[in-house]
Amino acid sequence: MIREKTVSLVIPVLNEEQGLEKMLPHLPSGIDEVIIVDGGSKDKTVEVAQKYGATVLVQKTKGYGAAYFEGFAAAKGEIIATVDGDATYPLNSIPHMVEWLVDRKYIFVSGSRFPLSNMMSMHQRNFIGNMVVTTLTSFLFRTKVVDVNSGMWVFYKSFLEKPKFISDAWNLSLEIKIEAICQKGGVFIEYPINYFERLGESKVVRPWRTGFKSLFFLAAKKWQVMGRSRRVEI
Repeated sequence: MIREKTVSLVIPVLNEEQGLEKMLPHLPSGIDEVIIVDGGSKDKTVEVAQKYGATVLVQKTKGYGAAYFEGFAAAKGEIIATVDGDATYPLNSIPHMVEWLVDRKYIFVSGSRFPLSNMMSMHQRNFIGNMVVTTLTSFLFRTKVVDVNSGMWVFYKSFLEKPKFISDAWNLSLEIKIEAICQKGGVFIEYPINYFERLGESKVVRPWRTGFKSLFFLAAKKWQVMGRSRRVEI
């Protein structure tokens, strides 16, 4: 427990034995359970996860967002933390993010990787794409966002009861932050984190195509949010 709150760490994976082997032996204290959602790994990902006592779920529906939804449903903690399975995110920041969440009365804390402490940790095209999508998100939803594509989040599980998600793919990373931003009461904040070079192969086969999909998704999400606002006003 951290700040007297139970914490579940959810990690979606696909062939991430290297990352998990580096990450799981160094979990910070206070994390009550680790849930690994495996999307059909062909390497020793599952064996490594089980060796370190993690709960392994076999992903039923394809997609990055779908993996998270399955992990969220299984999580028993009051607070959920997320990271990718490639060892790019700092697990030792989780307790600090939970403290921000609880002490400052937020509902959603997102890890911000920028400015990068090591420019070699992120490919240039990913850096540029992230800046474009982040800038557009800030403009469309009238909130200053530094890193909208971060995969490290800490939030109350109860937060998931309100949003109406439309993505079960990569764009869940955008959408979950947008939903937090759009809730009333100042529930969203970013926390500065380090970011490391990934272990293993990237799962994004066509990064530019993924980036364009993100831009179209932002337009669709803005339309959905505007529709909700109109219904509330009526």
